[in-house]
Amino acid sequence: MAMVFQDPLSSLNPTVQIGTQVTEVLLEHRDMSRAEAAAEAVVLLDRVGIPDPRRRLKEYPHQLSGGMRQRALIAMALACSPRLLIADEPTTALDVTIQAQILDLLKELVVETGTALVMITHDLGVVAGLCDRVHVMYSGKIIETADRHELFARPRQPYTGGLLASVPRLDAGRGTPLTPIRGSARDAIPWAEGCAFAPRCDNAQDDCLTEVSGSTVPLEYDGPGRQLRCRHPLEYPPAPSGATALGATR
Repeated sequence: MAMVFQDPLSSLNPTVQIGTQVTEVLLEHRDMSRAEAAAEAVVLLDRVGIPDPRRRLKEYPHQLSGGMRQRALIAMALACSPRLLIADEPTTALDVTIQAQILDLLKELVVETGTALVMITHDLGVVAGLCDRVHVMYSGKIIETADRHELFARPRQPYTGGLLASVPRLDAGRGTPLTPIRGSARDAIPWAEGCAFAPRCDNAQDDCLTEVSGSTVPLEYDGPGRQLRCRHPLEYPPAPSGATALGATR
């Protein structure tokens, strides 16, 4: 297992050359000599799209752009061929153009290496373009899990629906008001007392504020490939006869 952290500038040691930081992973875990580790580090940096990788090994983090620093972190994470790669908001500190490049790189590497990727992000656009399955969390617990297409087409948990409704739309008319989720995250209640989202939920009823058999509101089956932690989920009209549940989204 390996991890790519949110801010590459603070994740890398500012006083140590990039080459030393990449090769120490190889020396520690792959039983290589220093010469072999240096050669492999060049291959890794080249693999993640860093130009002139041999020269970059001798540079310090502040001498690299934000995109190259993030690529260097990805190279370090891939150095030992992990079966699982966790990426925690890897594009937050980058501008939009570089974000797209890093996400494309992660896609390519996952396909090329067969590594499973867990992407942690608040960016629904990233989720829509990168993920196969989506787990929505609120107050420390998963509240809905589904296939990406299913989740975006028919969100069932009111919090998921609120997230999607709050995203500004380019096709909305001029002056169309935004639709925020009311309240704030500080309004949550403990899960042991009911649904943590209940104080902010328009679907909440009295039973949302009571515990279930002395434990938290459970994550339950909600159709093929879906699970839901909610007693009063969002409902949708039935699909037209002969149409798929996703319609044009699929």
